[in-house]
Amino acid sequence: MNAKMSKVPVYIFSRVFPILIILSIWVPVLLYFYVKTDSIDDGTLEQLRSAPSDDVIDEISKTSLIHELAPSSWQKLEIAERILEGEFRIPRYPEIEISRSFDPQDLHKGGPTFQLLTASLLIPKYLLDAYEITGDEKYFLAARDYIVAWAQYEREAWLEPGYLWNDHAIAQRVYILGRLWRWYRHHDQYSHDDARLIVQAVVRSANMLSKSDHFTFSTNHGVMQNIALLHIAVAFPELPMRKQYTQLAIDRLQEQFGFFINQEGVVLEHSAGYHEFGLELMGMVLRYMTLLDLPIPDDWADKYKKAKIFYAQLRRPDGTLPMFGNTENSAGKAVHVTELDNQGRASKLFVPESWGDKQPEFLAPVAGYAVWWSGLEKDGWEEKSNQTVIAWSNFEGHGHKHADELSVLLWGGGQTWWTNVGYWSYGAKYLDKAWSWDGSNAPHIEGENPKIQRKAELLFYGSKKGLSVVDVQRSNADGYVARRQVVHIGDDLWLVLDNVEDALRRTTQYAWTTFPNVSVQEGGFDGGYTLRSSMSHASLGVAFLGSNESVIEQLRGSLEPFVGLVAMEREVYESEAFNVRIPGSGWVATVWKMSLYGGNPPQLMKPIMDEWKGPEDWQLSIPLASGDLKIVRGQALVDVRDGETSIASLSLVRPDKGKIAERMLAIKSNFQAAAAEYKGFHLLYPYRLKVTYLIFALFVLQELLFFGVRRFYRRSENTLYLLSSGAWIAVAFWLQFFYFTN
Repeated sequence: MNAKMSKVPVYIFSRVFPILIILSIWVPVLLYFYVKTDSIDDGTLEQLRSAPSDDVIDEISKTSLIHELAPSSWQKLEIAERILEGEFRIPRYPEIEISRSFDPQDLHKGGPTFQLLTASLLIPKYLLDAYEITGDEKYFLAARDYIVAWAQYEREAWLEPGYLWNDHAIAQRVYILGRLWRWYRHHDQYSHDDARLIVQAVVRSANMLSKSDHFTFSTNHGVMQNIALLHIAVAFPELPMRKQYTQLAIDRLQEQFGFFINQEGVVLEHSAGYHEFGLELMGMVLRYMTLLDLPIPDDWADKYKKAKIFYAQLRRPDGTLPMFGNTENSAGKAVHVTELDNQGRASKLFVPESWGDKQPEFLAPVAGYAVWWSGLEKDGWEEKSNQTVIAWSNFEGHGHKHADELSVLLWGGGQTWWTNVGYWSYGAKYLDKAWSWDGSNAPHIEGENPKIQRKAELLFYGSKKGLSVVDVQRSNADGYVARRQVVHIGDDLWLVLDNVEDALRRTTQYAWTTFPNVSVQEGGFDGGYTLRSSMSHASLGVAFLGSNESVIEQLRGSLEPFVGLVAMEREVYESEAFNVRIPGSGWVATVWKMSLYGGNPPQLMKPIMDEWKGPEDWQLSIPLASGDLKIVRGQALVDVRDGETSIASLSLVRPDKGKIAERMLAIKSNFQAAAAEYKGFHLLYPYRLKVTYLIFALFVLQELLFFGVRRFYRRSENTLYLLSSGAWIAVAFWLQFFYFTN
């Protein structure tokens, strides 16, 4: 009898432990997604029917946390009509069949980005657009019915592996809920039941946005979460938790603005496109603070002012941006900004007619960017100027980082000539390659890990009228060093001099990628080419020269190596590219000469390296139709000579490395402090499902084994129960301390 009793606890444990393990896998997920559904009394609903004014909601609803995909009224109406017919079709995305009313299955249709849009309530958004354009009740009632059904589903859902509770989706749909409420609170079909569902959906969104483990502190997503809380505070001023939402948003933004944007006014997300988006987000923050009668901190106002200056340097006359990092080729995007008055209050957001005068030189040594403009003084400068961008930015942990340090991008004569790969769609094939070194023209080791620890820095710089120089370097812990010197002479001549040092004798590779509308013609000498565009009268002469064993190969649309591909408007286009390979240590010089008139191609001949003693001691001659031009580098001096006569000389400046290091350390410290406070939560849905199936399979095997032992080896039964319980404890330990943490 005693022996039987001693086996009972072990027998129970061997069956309880698997259940406990499964609970330990899924209960944290349930708690992560759980938010309380606050009750909303009739008095609060009545107050919200009149406050704030319609004008205030109309103003704050003009901006959005997702760029408008259908800017014209006729596009919005066409999308809305198709929605009523059971189709959701928006520009640049495939058509998706949907239910005429909300159906949870629709949340999982299409690719990842499309699912994000659906979870962000873009379907009722376009219905509300159509209602505001036409006044037709069918659109409004369809939007109301959709959102009421969605709100009912959202509050009852337990687990949702898609984008229902994605940070960006939650923040964006706050705007759609506010727009619906603006109209519904006055509507003749108003009912307290539906109104309560709508407002409770807003409160549930606010509660989810407020959870510290949901806060995506490291990127613009966290800024959007805080903006959504401020939006709720303005659009729903009678909510009981309004003050708490506001204070939480301001406190978190104060932490984020210590690393999201630096003192130079650069949004540190490694992308021209995300600087543009970050600029819009900051403008929204400042305007919300004014609407809430909150003072705008001086450092926020200063960073915002400088952010507009940097954006003006990036933005080209045609509205496009240089495509480094996650940047799309979108021309003429309407970017909303604000202006601060003498009292420090932010104006209503507006789209400026002009971005002001461009500076010939912009240098951000901490953020890691240089932007040059030339030809600005010419009549019709919009098509006669050119822009050179050099990027060496790398802030570990910050968003949207491509492996692209030392990239150079060129625009001129109304045309992009040299570009990186651009914004490769999430979920698309070859995304890893697009984000890796091969997606840019940055020198790198063939096959180099894009996440390798490395350091990029500015070594020298200088600029005067007619001559600009930037000298940047990237180094790895294993001794590999890639250095790039960019020299711009006058308005139409460039030299990019790359040299690498590698004791391990690995091959360096990089590719100069043209824009898809650029064609290439061979020049009159080895390594010479002329680039022409179907969209510009300008042309670009190109000449390559390299040390022994370097190889330059013209490729187009290649997957191996990943060269000659450019992403635009969710599509990938083939383009011409020049793949450069440098075995071991060596150098390659690339010369460009631009002509603004297609009938007169650049008169460029093969350059000559007259002397090479090292990256700070060299002489290179460029034969031109007007005579030979010689560029001489001697330590911190660059001299440009016509024959033996110096026509331009520039003393280079070493940046203040101590000051740069101090500011970068402050950014890193602020980031790490936020990381320690907001640890987040790893959903790992596929892994949790796999482990759940595995535990179930192990449990079945265990029971089969127990059955056999009880039948044939009953004396070993107790020992087996003990071993089984120990094994389950080991599995639980491995899952909690290794599997879900790595």
